[in-house]
Amino acid sequence: MDDIYELSVENVKRGAGIQLPFTGGPGTVLFIVAGVLLVAGATALTVRYIRR
Repeated sequence: MDDIYELSVENVKRGAGIQLPFTGGPGTVLFIVAGVLLVAGATALTVRYIRR
């Protein structure tokens, strides 16, 4: 069984294609920062409560 196959692929850009919309941006950063602050605050309160 000495079957040998050769395959070549060429990527060709045709036309402008589809432009996807920009997602995310400053709105998501605000939610991430708010979430991190909430988790940090909850952690600080928990540690403070446990040490009492």
